[in-house]
Amino acid sequence: MDATFKVVTNVDPPAILFSYHDAVFGEDARLFISGKRVFVVFNCLDKSIRANRLMRILEILPEIIDNLVFSVGPIMVLDPNEGCVMPEKNWVPFSAGDSSELLFIRYMTPSLIVVKIELPSRDTVDKLVVLNAQNHSISALHPYLALAWKYGELRGGTPLIALNSSHFISMFHSYGNFRSSDIRTYFFGLVVVQVDIFPFKIVGISKIPIKGPTWYQGMWMNSAFDYVYYPGSIHIDGSFLHVAYGRQDYYGWIAKLNLSALLSEDVAFI
Repeated sequence: MDATFKVVTNVDPPAILFSYHDAVFGEDARLFISGKRVFVVFNCLDKSIRANRLMRILEILPEIIDNLVFSVGPIMVLDPNEGCVMPEKNWVPFSAGDSSELLFIRYMTPSLIVVKIELPSRDTVDKLVVLNAQNHSISALHPYLALAWKYGELRGGTPLIALNSSHFISMFHSYGNFRSSDIRTYFFGLVVVQVDIFPFKIVGISKIPIKGPTWYQGMWMNSAFDYVYYPGSIHIDGSFLHVAYGRQDYYGWIAKLNLSALLSEDVAFI
C-alpha cells in the first residue's frame, strides 16, 4: 500500500503461508519488524507437538525475487512449554530493545503474561524448528482496570507499538455471548502497557468498545452468526492512529482515529 492506503502491488500475503504444506490452516497473520528483520506472526494447527493451535513465525528475507514478491525463511513454532488446553492464538508481538529477542503478550487477564523467545540467526535456520517461549514478565491486572472493560475477557490483537519511550499501545479484542449462548459478539479496544518498569504492567484500558456509528445495530440484533469486528494492526501518524481491522472474516477496513482524544476521553488509567 502507499501512504493513502491504496494497494500498489498484487502480492497476496496468504500465499506465502499456504505455500508450506505444514501451514495450510494458518490464521491471523501479522507483519512485525524487529530491528532490521521482518517477520510474519500467525497461528496454525499443530500435528507433531499438540493437536491444537500454536503460534508460529517466519522471516521475510531481504532478497527481492520479482515485483516486490519476497522470499521467506522456514517456519518456526513457538512452544509455550506447558500443556495447553485452549488454543494458543493471537499472541501480541513487540520488541523492547534487544533485537535478538522477541517478546509476546500471551495473556492480558487475569494477569499480563509476557513471554520471550531467542531469535536464531538467519543462517542457522534451515528447516522447521521449535523455539521455546519462556515466561519473562508477569503482573496482575489492577482491579480497577479489570472492572473498566465490561465486554468480555481481554484477548490478543495487534502488535504492541511505542506510544512514547515508556508506554506502548495495542488494540485488543474480546468477545462474549451477549445475545445467545452459542453466538459470539466481538469487540475491540485500546490497551496501554508501561514498559520502562519491570515487570511490565497494563496501565490503561478502553472503557467502551471502539466502533463505527452503525455497528451493533440492525444486522447484529437479527444475525444468526457470530458478529465479528477484529483489529489486525495499528500505526501512529502524528496525532492520528490508523487501525486496520476486519469484519466478518471477509471485509478489510482502515479507521483513522484521533489518538489524543481516544486516550483522554475513552481510556481508563491507573
